[in-house]
Amino acid sequence: MGNDNRLVHAAIGAVVTIVTAFLPFSPILGGGVAAYLGDANKNEGLRIGAVSGAIGAFR
Repeated sequence: MGNDNRLVHAAIGAVVTIVTAFLPFSPILGGGVAAYLGDANKNEGLRIGAVSGAIGAFR
């Protein structure tokens, strides 16, 4: 998976985080969606989820 795909999936996860911001664990949900879309292994999923959370934090 290239860096471009990781950023796209992280951005989608950030959007999910922002849309579900009324839920207590919305960053976990957004990171999970990003990792799922990326079809990532455990370590890669953690990286994608972290990037998604960082993007979502700047809303």
